[in-house]
Amino acid sequence: MGQIFKSIDMSAILYTSGVGNVDDKGIDELYFDALNPDDKDEKVFTYKILGDNWFVVSGYHNNDIFYKKTILSDKSGLVLSFYFKFPKSKKSFYSDITVRMSKSFKAL
Repeated sequence: MGQIFKSIDMSAILYTSGVGNVDDKGIDELYFDALNPDDKDEKVFTYKILGDNWFVVSGYHNNDIFYKKTILSDKSGLVLSFYFKFPKSKKSFYSDITVRMSKSFKAL
């Protein structure tokens, strides 16, 4: 289950999801998958961090900046994620928004 939110000009897109961990993957495996997507050759990872039950990866994909945060919820067993992408040219506008979203994104 998820949602997609788009800016009025369609240049920024936010994908959110909360799905059951049907493959019973641990956070290390989910992190590995995030760092090895099908389009890995098109991406440049500039930031990555792995916590106890969460991770963040971000970088560049063509002319866009992407930011992904994933949490593996111990309580619900869900994999909660958001993926935000926006043009490099709008970095100054979207960077603060990304930081605020990341800080507020938590598992209940």
